Amino acid sequence: MKKLTLNDYKTVKYYLDLAQYDGYNSNFVNMMLWDHEYNIFYHQEEHFLVMLHTYGNERFFSMPFCKSKYIDDAIEYMKNYANKNHFSFKIEVATEDFVNKLKINHSELLCIEDRNNFDYVYLKENLMTLKGKKMQKRRNHLNAFKKSNIDYIYKEIEDHDIDAVLKCLRKWDDSKDNEESIQSEYIAIMYALIHRHELHLKTGCIYINNEIEAFAIGSELYHQTIEIHFEKANKNIRGLYVLIGQLFLQNNYPDALYVNREEDMGLESLRKSKMDLHPDHMVKKYTIIEKNLRIRKAEDSDFNLLQSNWLNTFEDEDQLSTQFYFSHLYKKENTYLLQNNEKIIGCMQIRPFTISEHDKIKSVYFILGVIVKKAFRHNGCMNTMIRYVLDNDFKNKQVMLQAYIPEIYHHLGFKDTYINIHYRADKVIDNEELKDIIFIDDVDIKEKEENLLMLYKRHCKQYDGYYVRDNNYYRNYFIPRLESLNRNLKFIKVDNELIGYIEYEINRNELIITEFIYTEKKYIVPIINFLLEKYKVVQFDLPESIDVEWNSKPYCQMLANFSLKTKSPLYINEIY
Repeated sequence: MKKLTLNDYKTVKYYLDLAQYDGYNSNFVNMMLWDHEYNIFYHQEEHFLVMLHTYGNERFFSMPFCKSKYIDDAIEYMKNYANKNHFSFKIEVATEDFVNKLKINHSELLCIEDRNNFDYVYLKENLMTLKGKKMQKRRNHLNAFKKSNIDYIYKEIEDHDIDAVLKCLRKWDDSKDNEESIQSEYIAIMYALIHRHELHLKTGCIYINNEIEAFAIGSELYHQTIEIHFEKANKNIRGLYVLIGQLFLQNNYPDALYVNREEDMGLESLRKSKMDLHPDHMVKKYTIIEKNLRIRKAEDSDFNLLQSNWLNTFEDEDQLSTQFYFSHLYKKENTYLLQNNEKIIGCMQIRPFTISEHDKIKSVYFILGVIVKKAFRHNGCMNTMIRYVLDNDFKNKQVMLQAYIPEIYHHLGFKDTYINIHYRADKVIDNEELKDIIFIDDVDIKEKEENLLMLYKRHCKQYDGYYVRDNNYYRNYFIPRLESLNRNLKFIKVDNELIGYIEYEINRNELIITEFIYTEKKYIVPIINFLLEKYKVVQFDLPESIDVEWNSKPYCQMLANFSLKTKSPLYINEIY
C-alpha cells in the first residue's frame, strides 16, 4: 500500500466521485487533517480504491471507494489483505446506504450500529436565518451580542491571520483535562489553514479589538452538503458562537442545502448541544466485522451483564421491572446466549409452559425475553439464535412466543395464534345497566390469592388455550409483579358477588387495564361504562371473539409453531 499524501488528491478524488458516499468521513479534507492520528495508506485497482487506517495498535479500513457493482471485489481484496497481514478485517464508519448494499452478498459480515459516530446534518437555511421557535435560544444569544454594540470585523482567514488563530486557541483552551486531544486538534487546524487552498477550504474569522475572537473552517461534501470542520469562539462573549456560524454560512456555499456538523463522539454534553440545533437528519454509521457467532448456555458469571443488557434493550423496562424479571423468571438453565467472538450480543430464555386444550393439560414451551443489543440488530442474530434452539435442544417441540413485530417470526414456522383487540374507550355506550357495581381494593379481600384464582378459572371457562394458573402463580408471581411494575388491583362485585378483577395503571386521566378478568361477557360493557364516569379514557384488551363498539385495533398476542385443536375462542394474557 502507498502512504496517502496531499499530492494524491486527484487520484483519490476520482474514486471518491465514483462512490459519492454520504457522511464527512469520506471527505479527502478529513483524511489529510487527521492523518497524523490515523496514518492512512491506500491501494488502487482499476475499479476501486481502499484505504487502511492505523489508530494506536488497531488497523481498519474505510469503505471502499468504487461504483456499487465493484463493492464485492473490493471487499475480497480487503479481507485477503487483512488475512495476509495478520489483523482482523474491520471497516469503520460505514454509512447505512453502503451497509444495505453490502448485505446483499455478504451475510458473513456483521454490521454494528455506531451511534456515537452518527453525523448531524442540518438545513443550511435554518442555521443561517435562525427562524422559527426551534431557534429561539440561538436568536436570544445573537441578539444579546448585537445589543452589546461590540464592533467587529468578519473576514476570510489569510496567511497573516494564522498566527492570530493559534494565539486565540491557546488563550481559549486553558483546560488541562485532555492536552493530547487539544494538541491533535491544533495540528489539524494548522494543517487546514496552511493548506486551505490545495484542500479547497473556505474560512472565516471575527476580529474584535484587533484580536481574532472566532473562526470557522468548512469544505464541500457531496449531495449539496457542506461540512463544518472547525468552529471556535471566545466563550466569554455571549452570542459569538452563533454569529460566526451565521456569518460563515451567509458568505460561503450559496448553493448548499445542508450542513454536516460531524458526530458527538458519545459525549452527552456535545450530543445535547447538537440535538438542540434540531438536525434535519442523521447519517448513520456502522462498524463492519466478520461474523464469528456461537451459542451457549448462560452461566452464573453472566447474570449482571444480562440484567444490564435487558434494561438497556427494552424501552418499556425500568430498574424495578428488570429486577422482577431476573428475580422471579430468569433461570440460567433455560437461557441461551449469542456471542460474536467473546462479546455477548443477545440472549433468549425458553421455559416449560402449561396451557389448556379441550379441558386437558398441554405441556409446551414459551420463548420469552429474546433480546439482541441494539447496535447488532438487522444482522439476522435473533434468527440465528432462535433457529439454533429450535433445530437442536427443542427440535420438534411445540413452542410459543410473544413479539412486537410478529411477521419477523413467520419464516421460522410461527403463526399468529392468539389475536386480541385493543380498545380505547372514550365515551359511554348504550347498554343495559347493571346496578350496584362495586370496585374493591385488594387489601379489603380475604383469601386474596384464592379469590383471584377462582375468578380466573371462571373467566377461562369461556375460552380455551389459556395458561394454567394456581395459587402459587398468584402468590409468587402475580402479586409481586403488581408491586414491581407499580400497578394496582381491584376486585369487582355485582349484587355482593365477586364477578371479576382488573389489574391496571393510571396515566394522567387514562386508566390502562393490563389484565381484565370477568366471569361473564355481559359484564364487560357495564364495567367499562362505570369506569368512564371517572376516567376520560379506558384502555383494555379483549379476545377477537368479542366485539364491542369502542375504537379498536387488532394485534397478535401470542404466536405458536403448532395449531390448537379447539373450537372455543382462545385467550391468553401472559406478559412473560
